[in-house]
Amino acid sequence: MLAGGPPMLLHAADETAKPAEVKPPVETPAPAAVASPDPAKPEITLSIGQSAPPLFLGSWVKGEPVAGLNRGQVYVVEFWATWCGPCLAGMPHISKLQTDYGEKVRIIGISREKEDVVREWLTKEREEGVTWDQTVTYSLAMDADNVMYETWFRAAGRTGIPSAFLVGVDGIIEWIGHPARIDEPLAKVVDGSWDRQAAIAEYQAELKRMQDMAEASQISRAIAKARAEKNMEEALSLANQWIEKMPDFAPAKLTKLNLLAAAGQSDEATALRDQLVASDWEKGEILSTIASGIASGTIPGTPEDAEKLARHAAELHPKAAHVQYALARVYAELERWDDAIAATKQALELAEGNAVLTRYLKQLEGKKAAAENKDSEKQDEPKQDGASAP
Repeated sequence: MLAGGPPMLLHAADETAKPAEVKPPVETPAPAAVASPDPAKPEITLSIGQSAPPLFLGSWVKGEPVAGLNRGQVYVVEFWATWCGPCLAGMPHISKLQTDYGEKVRIIGISREKEDVVREWLTKEREEGVTWDQTVTYSLAMDADNVMYETWFRAAGRTGIPSAFLVGVDGIIEWIGHPARIDEPLAKVVDGSWDRQAAIAEYQAELKRMQDMAEASQISRAIAKARAEKNMEEALSLANQWIEKMPDFAPAKLTKLNLLAAAGQSDEATALRDQLVASDWEKGEILSTIASGIASGTIPGTPEDAEKLARHAAELHPKAAHVQYALARVYAELERWDDAIAATKQALELAEGNAVLTRYLKQLEGKKAAAENKDSEKQDEPKQDGASAP
């Protein structure tokens, strides 16, 4: 059992409005290019604080065409596709922003698909009685020969859609990111209170995180390959290299923990586990992951250890759905069905009806019912008391 406090585990542009007169732009010096983790991809050459590249678009399938980026006008350039679920989910919100800001902001959605695909999609219903053409209030255009994709999206090192670029009145890119997070930057760019220098610093930090994650993904795949080939020595060597390169990256240490346990090096696994628990006790960022591993038997420890870690993580992060989910999984491994169901319901409430959690809840309810039936059958079995039959 764990003691109180940080524990040591015991077991293991045609615009209708005339552009406003503005001062000549002062472009922020471009930050040093960030090398792409994939050698096949170019360096990141476009970032916040730099001049927006020219628009180079083909046909316009909806809204008023925009010939170019006029000074004095705020623009949002969004890359999307008809097959992209998150893109479609965000379109009503982006449309509302266009309606709310009116002529202060011009939003342009850009797709690389065939024009007839997008035109056909516009005729389809978003919901009963409402088509996408009726939903979207901003302009939609087709990329011309992938020029926009290359000079904007790819140049900025973007890897997923939807992805939006916010261009200010002086033609400088003020923000890049997922359009679901554009509200605050857009409002501040429009009212003139946007802090460009702070945005540049934050984005450079984000690019570094993206680069680290891409590199981590490559190392993780190499480790998985070595493990599949039963080359645990190579897998552990890669994990150690990963930790040396990214000493503060918890997934690297968790990977090594799992590898040590899988290799049967229980003493080393226990020592590393205790080290991770102690260092994370006040933050609770990985306690639930360790708890789940203990409960499932992939990390050394007792059921009591797993419960204590999971409960402590939940106390530190009561509003985190994934932490509640981990607690539910620990309870499920202990076959404490009522507790597992309660924790899953809490996670569902926090995650607003997440499909994975909904399915998991049904599984738990089924397992609880099966356990109750089994107990009932045992109670109904005739007692063997040695008495002779009449």
